[in-house]
Amino acid sequence: MPVSTSFIAACAVGIAAHAGLFIRGEWHMQAPTLLVLHVVFGLLIVLFEVRKEDFSPSTLINASVIIGGYLIGLFSSIVLYRVSPFHRLRKFPGPRLAVVSKFWHVWQCRDSRNHELMERMHGQYGEFVRIGMIKILKGRHFRIEYAAYRVLQDLVR
Repeated sequence: MPVSTSFIAACAVGIAAHAGLFIRGEWHMQAPTLLVLHVVFGLLIVLFEVRKEDFSPSTLINASVIIGGYLIGLFSSIVLYRVSPFHRLRKFPGPRLAVVSKFWHVWQCRDSRNHELMERMHGQYGEFVRIGMIKILKGRHFRIEYAAYRVLQDLVR
């Protein structure tokens, strides 16, 4: 199979993996297992390519093209879905980079001032702020409501 055809097919498999599997449920708890599975499948692709032809640099290039195509298709599909109008949290305002990855939030909080970041985001976006792919931050008064709830709960006991 030509390299371009292999790349396009691998991209299609990556998109299908996201659309058919990863779009449903929460997969972050299985990240180590998924990483191991992807590495194993990557090695199997390399072995398959080596068995198909003799071991040569072109064999490694073909395997790399297939693996890269799959990953490009998978991650492109994930990012496009998260910023698309089809995502279930699309109506909540928030920083666009926070919608794509958690790294934005980690970078913003690198100086341990998450509380100030949350206040700024509430000031800019309102009471409900989308701060992640599947995270919504409720307004400033949530802490007060939660504290009052805990006090009332203790009084009832």
